Amino acid sequence: MKNQLIVINPDQLAAIVETAVLKAIQNSPALKQPGSTKLYSIYQARKIMRIGDKKIKQLIASGIVKTNASNKISEYELNKYLGNE
Repeated sequence: MKNQLIVINPDQLAAIVETAVLKAIQNSPALKQPGSTKLYSIYQARKIMRIGDKKIKQLIASGIVKTNASNKISEYELNKYLGNE
C-alpha cells in the first residue's frame, strides 16, 4: 500500500468524522443496549450463568464479562456471554 497525502479543509474533515461516528454508533451493540438495563451482583450473575466463583472472576479479569464501577454486571453482559445477544 502506497502512502498518500490527502489535503482537505476543516469542514470536509468534520463531515468525514461525523459520518464515521454516526456509523460507529449505529453498528455498536454496546450503544444499542437499553438504558434501563438490570444490574446483578457477581453472586447473582454467576448463579444465572451457572458457573463458579473462580470462573466468573476469570471472565471478569480477562474482559470477557465486563462490570461497571460498582462491580455489577449488566443484563446485557449476561446475555452477551450466554449467547442471547
